[in-house]
Amino acid sequence: MTSTLLIGIDLGTSSVKVEVYSEDGELLASGSAPISRQDPDEWIGALRRAMPVDTPRSCGTCGKIVSVDSTSGSFLLVD
Repeated sequence: MTSTLLIGIDLGTSSVKVEVYSEDGELLASGSAPISRQDPDEWIGALRRAMPVDTPRSCGTCGKIVSVDSTSGSFLLVD
């Protein structure tokens, strides 16, 4: 089992995509969910649907590194 998960999140114009990799670069899981408009509430719902279900449970206490990107015209404010 890997000690760190690398999670990539892509907020696109038509979908949210998620990929989860091991430290060695092995793709462990992926998912996507469609979106119809650029709305933060819709992004959050799509992210929940796109996140592979077994990812958090499969790792237990391992570390997680997350990277988020979006289309060039989108802003995502993080608190």
